[in-house]
Amino acid sequence: MNVRMDKRFFFNKTNLVIYASVWNAYAQKNITEYYWNVEDETVDEVYQWTFLPILGVEYEF
Repeated sequence: MNVRMDKRFFFNKTNLVIYASVWNAYAQKNITEYYWNVEDETVDEVYQWTFLPILGVEYEF
């Protein structure tokens, strides 16, 4: 689950948006890919980030 909160400031012909976002809010382990481990001769997994906070600013014109 991804969550995002925005705060929008309105000007004459433009907008400014400040946001905070959290990707993978439940911090689950999601597999991105599998690869062959040559040393152990097994298939291993590569995981995505478990919890990723993001802050940003957007300027719309």
